[in-house]
Amino acid sequence: MRAPQRKVHSLYGRGLAAQRQGRTREALSFYNRVLRIDPEHPKTLNNLGYLHYRKKRYLDAAVHFRLALKKNPLFALAWMNLGNTYYVQARYHEAIAAYRRVLIIRPGHFYAHFNTGNSYYKMGSWKNAAEFYRGALRNNRVAVNAYFNLGLALLRQNKSDAARSQFIQVLRLDDDHAFAHYEIARLYHNEQRLDLARTHYRRACRKGHAQSCRNDKKIGG
Repeated sequence: MRAPQRKVHSLYGRGLAAQRQGRTREALSFYNRVLRIDPEHPKTLNNLGYLHYRKKRYLDAAVHFRLALKKNPLFALAWMNLGNTYYVQARYHEAIAAYRRVLIIRPGHFYAHFNTGNSYYKMGSWKNAAEFYRGALRNNRVAVNAYFNLGLALLRQNKSDAARSQFIQVLRLDDDHAFAHYEIARLYHNEQRLDLARTHYRRACRKGHAQSCRNDKKIGG
C-alpha cells in the first residue's frame, strides 16, 4: 500500500470510529482530510452523505451518494442510502429505482425488498407492495414488520383471510403487537364475530392503542 493510500485508510478509519461514537464534528474533520487526498473516495462520500441525511439535508445527502456511486456503481450501501433519501422526500419512483439497483447487486438484501414494498404501498400499488414484502420475508422469516405490512397490503386488496393469516403470524412472533391485535379485531368486528373482536381490541387497548379501547366500549359486554 502506497503512503497516500495508507494515510487515506488511516484517516477514514478514524473518521468512521468517530462517527460510530457520535462524534460528528470529529468525523467530518477526518473525512474532509480524506477527500483532500482522494476527492473520489467512495466510502467517505457515502458517509458524508449519511451525515447530511441524519441532519435532514436531503439534497446534500443525495449529491454525496451519487458521487460515491459515480466512482463505484456497485456500492450497494450507497444505493440503499440514496433510495432512503428519496423515500423520505416521497420521491417513491426514484426510491424504487435505487432499491432495485441494490437488489441487482445483492438479491437477498432484506431492507431493499422491504423498502421497495413500502414505496409501492405509499404509491397505492398494493399488489407490488405485497410481492416485495414476500421477497423480504424470504430473506428473514422472523421479520415482524414485513408480516404486518404484508397483511396491510393484502387488506387493501380485499384479501381479508390472507391478511388475517399475516397478522396472526405477527402475533406468533410478538404476542403484544397492538396493531396486529387491532387489525385482527377489525376483521372479526366486520364479520360480526364480536367475542373474538372484543378479545383482540382489549389486548390492543392494554398496550395503549386508543382506537381499540373506543371500539371495545362500543361493542360492550
